[in-house]
This record gives sequence, C-alpha cells and structure tokens, in this order.
Amino acid sequence: MAAWSDTYFDPQFARAVIRRLRRDASARTQLETSITSGQTPDTSAALRASLLAAAYPLKQHVAEALALRRQKQVLLPAPDMTHDYVSGTDLPVPLLLLRVFDPGDPASP
Repeated sequence: MAAWSDTYFDPQFARAVIRRLRRDASARTQLETSITSGQTPDTSAALRASLLAAAYPLKQHVAEALALRRQKQVLLPAPDMTHDYVSGTDLPVPLLLLRVFDPGDPASP
C-alpha cells in the first residue's frame, strides 16, 4: 500500500488483506489503533477503515473516531479525495466513511 500510495488497486490484494484481518486479531488491533490515532491522516484512516469494515464489524470506539473524522472532513471547503482499495474507486473521504458505516455496501468482497 505504501509503495503505490493512493492509486493502488488490485482486487486480489484487497481480498488477501481482508482475509488476513478476518483471521488475525492482532492485525485488526493494529489497524484499529492506527484509525483512532490522531497522528493518522483522515485519508489513511478512511482507507484502513474500508478494509477493516469489509473484514470485521467496527468496534464502537473505532466507529466514533471515524464519525469525528467524517464530521471534520464535511466541514472542509473541499474534502480530501482518496482511492478506495476495496471498491477501486476515487471518492471524497466523507463518502468513503459513509460507505464504511453502511453494512450493506455491495462493493465489499
């Protein structure tokens, strides 16, 4: 992910990450810690949350942290854009976070 930045999209990669998150509690914990950290940019947190939500239901404290990030992004004159690894689409961070909160997202593998 770091090597390709926000333009990387490989459905097999996304599926592999999601499978890993489903079976590895420590990987989920690391992602949750990163998502809730104030040091993590909103775009990175949203991308990680997208992968996490596709693998596992979000914990309450993670969902609350993402809701705060979404609210902050909505208040910006122009919200940050990102490339979602799960769906392979470019979209504003607030929209990605809305999709993360939607358990019926058809783009989830």
